[in-house]
Amino acid sequence: MKLYKNLVDSELLAEIRTAFDRIKDEIGFDNRHYIDYHDQYLMATFKSIIDNPEFSDIVCEGEHNDQALLMERAIFSVDGAWGTLTEINSPEKQQPWIADVVKKIHQTMSPLGNIINHPIDLMFVRVHLPSDLHVDKLFEPAEHDEGYTIIMPLTFSPSIKTVSWSQEFASRRAVEEWKHATVRGNPTKTTTGVPPGIDLRHCVIGDKFLPDYLEHVQHSDWEEGAVIVFERQRIHCSSNFRNHLPFKDYVLIHSQDGRYAD
Repeated sequence: MKLYKNLVDSELLAEIRTAFDRIKDEIGFDNRHYIDYHDQYLMATFKSIIDNPEFSDIVCEGEHNDQALLMERAIFSVDGAWGTLTEINSPEKQQPWIADVVKKIHQTMSPLGNIINHPIDLMFVRVHLPSDLHVDKLFEPAEHDEGYTIIMPLTFSPSIKTVSWSQEFASRRAVEEWKHATVRGNPTKTTTGVPPGIDLRHCVIGDKFLPDYLEHVQHSDWEEGAVIVFERQRIHCSSNFRNHLPFKDYVLIHSQDGRYAD
């Protein structure tokens, strides 16, 4: 994991923030992820957060209000060589002001080198619940999702951190299989630990605090102007920000190939 401090200047951040709000209000987020209250495995992870009366503002949907909104986002495909939008299949997304801010984001990422020169998915994301341990890969292994995750925070708080470990997994399925094996088995704890003050209560299943079984922890604070970069196959999660904030916003980029700049 690498943290690039002060990569995004305040003027561009304000412009991105304005574009984010316009996308949310005028176009809407067309990709949403939910947690189903009937999924006992997921609820074992998030129950302590969802059931807390302080968090009653969590968006619930479904026939019986039995789904909690985890994440909502608008996704854009971008030509990494030029920073131009591609594969626009929604007329609402064909806006000059969107193309302009995407181009500026792409130009700002030039210090990352070859990472950004390949096809990328660029997303404007609002998250309502902290993400548990996962990789930014498809459920099954696929060649085109090799690459890097790039996070540009738009919400800033000491409670928001991205946490990663050295272990890598080829797919989301592989992570879920590791979780199930860890919960069912009796693995040996590592000595890495988690730095004090980082709330990862949503990474507990049963009596197992899953980070206890991972090695070489790193974390990055969500700072104004910073960009966080790591391999998509690296297992990671967010800290629990719900004690302080109802949601967090950010720009998320998934590159499909490339390497770090020296």
